[in-house]
Amino acid sequence: MKKIKTIIYILLLLLPAAGVAAQQKVTVSGKLLSDRHAPISGGIVSVPGAADVVTAEDGTFTLEVDQQAKQISFWAVGFHPATQQLNDRRQITVVMIPEDAYKYNETVVLPFRTEHNPDPVTSAVNLDKSNFKLGSMTVDRALSGQVAGLQVTRSSGMPGEGSYLNLRGLRSFVGANTPLYVINGVPYLPDANESPLINGYTRDILQPFNIMDIQNITVLKGAEASLYGSLGSNGVILIETDGASSEDLETKISFYGQYGVNWNKKRIPLLEGVDYKSYLSDVGMNYFDTMEDFFTAFPFMNNPDYLYGYLYNHETDWQEKLYRNSFVTDNLFRVEGGDAIAKYNLSLGYMMDNGILDETKIQRYHTLLNTNVFINKSMELFATIGMSYLTGNYQEQGMSEETNPILAAYKQAPILSPFAQDIDGNLLASYNSYYYGRSTNLDFATSNPLAILKTLDASNRQYDINLRTGLNYSITPNL
Repeated sequence: MKKIKTIIYILLLLLPAAGVAAQQKVTVSGKLLSDRHAPISGGIVSVPGAADVVTAEDGTFTLEVDQQAKQISFWAVGFHPATQQLNDRRQITVVMIPEDAYKYNETVVLPFRTEHNPDPVTSAVNLDKSNFKLGSMTVDRALSGQVAGLQVTRSSGMPGEGSYLNLRGLRSFVGANTPLYVINGVPYLPDANESPLINGYTRDILQPFNIMDIQNITVLKGAEASLYGSLGSNGVILIETDGASSEDLETKISFYGQYGVNWNKKRIPLLEGVDYKSYLSDVGMNYFDTMEDFFTAFPFMNNPDYLYGYLYNHETDWQEKLYRNSFVTDNLFRVEGGDAIAKYNLSLGYMMDNGILDETKIQRYHTLLNTNVFINKSMELFATIGMSYLTGNYQEQGMSEETNPILAAYKQAPILSPFAQDIDGNLLASYNSYYYGRSTNLDFATSNPLAILKTLDASNRQYDINLRTGLNYSITPNL
């Protein structure tokens, strides 16, 4: 019993000493710098249990903290907040990252929550407007090369055609392998099937949206994607459009525009007229038993008096007839603001993309309205209304040389003209049909590529409406 009393007495003597040690103060100083190593003045430095300090003009700071303090935090206007472990350091230099820094995001938007300064995870990758590459007019181009494991393959260069997206490889030989799209909380399964009317054409499901109207894109994989069950087995792409988030309640008017040129400077090398005739002779000597049979089938090769000989003396570059340099533009006009009762965000836009293949074009007129109305202190009404009107002119791009002008151009003889001719060799306004009589045996002639391009009517009109509305009610201020 006496030993127990002695131990208690010793502990009572040590407790005040421990309390004094816990309250011992140490001095921590350092400097706050921007990403360009310029000093940041007016930044706030805080440590739990100590008074906050403000950085001086040269970015330096000094504060007294408990010796047992573990973390120190930094905040400055226009920069992402930063937190570091002290680890018994007494001198600290911190480089702050600007809020608009490319591919640097301290917020992860998840299906039912938003995490700020999350621990690094591989199951969710978040992109906001500052992460979109310049010139990215569509969502699939903005995602290209931005997320590890996400393969973005453009279907073709046709305007309005989307890309094939695949996350972490193929999982099925019979089912779809594309990720699930969730736009403003509404799930969409993209249709990867080709159009039954325009061979080889697949529509982009995200075509109605302007890239500058999108606030966040989150790519989910692994555990986070499992929230959507079997639909999310190939990954999930969460897309959130802009909301009415004006905090200073002042009306703001902004304009965004980008302009450019589409061009195709590369061509597949093809034979010219003289070389083509030489090639035709070589093939003919192997195909026909005698040269007489060859000249009977192709009399223009050696008979200058042949009635239709003038039809086969051209030097036509068929690829040059189909391709062009074209103009592309994307414009967005935005008005946002509000008051203590309601906030709004209205955008109006126009996009035009002329394809490098002549007669191909897409136009989009769109508007997006976001509003938040505070009914009372506990109830808030929100709504997002998006409308788009799209028109497009397309061309066949399937593996058929009879209907695909590009494939027809690769096969068509350069010695022929795209336009019909009269008996004197004058070009007419009508397109050449290449039918000069059965006796000529012109099996080498295929469809007229220019005639396909100019006469095919593959226009399209599309209306798209995206609507989301809801009511937020807080039972208590903290719930």
